[in-house]
Amino acid sequence: MSTKIYFVRHADVDNPENLLYGRLPGFPLSRLGHVQTGEITDIFTAEKIAAVFSSPQLRCRQTARPIAQAHHLPVRISRLIQEVGSSFDGISKAEFEKIEPALSNSTPLAEYHRESREDIERRMTLFVRRVACQYPNRSVVAVSHGDPIVILKAGLEKTNFDWEYKKANYVAKGRFFGIVV
Repeated sequence: MSTKIYFVRHADVDNPENLLYGRLPGFPLSRLGHVQTGEITDIFTAEKIAAVFSSPQLRCRQTARPIAQAHHLPVRISRLIQEVGSSFDGISKAEFEKIEPALSNSTPLAEYHRESREDIERRMTLFVRRVACQYPNRSVVAVSHGDPIVILKAGLEKTNFDWEYKKANYVAKGRFFGIVV
């Protein structure tokens, strides 16, 4: 048996203040995001999709909806594929970029409350196992976020996840990483 899971990173977000939005409510797709969503929907039109899952965050639901509609499916919400839990939500991206490499290369620093890489990998792997059991020999789309997707990818490849790996393997907005399980 083999199940294909396409992990789509949500499309571009309307974020005029250039904040790290994480799990904050709101943050809908931008105009570019709607274009990207149309493009990714077109890619999956030829594929027979059995289910479409989305992270609870608005940008993911908005990315998933057209894909699901094209296949006459509901969007199923899963917290297992949601954004990283972090105390950084709401700070500027410029401020975050000063500390991000240190976070990627080590366990989260004690002064920051952040979901660990291991916890993220565990929940993403649990999602993969559940989908493989529920949809054997079928294709599924899961709309998630950049960090959870790249952390899952490193775990599946049994590769060390560090800053260099993240930079080299990060999935662009509105693009996907596919696996077969």
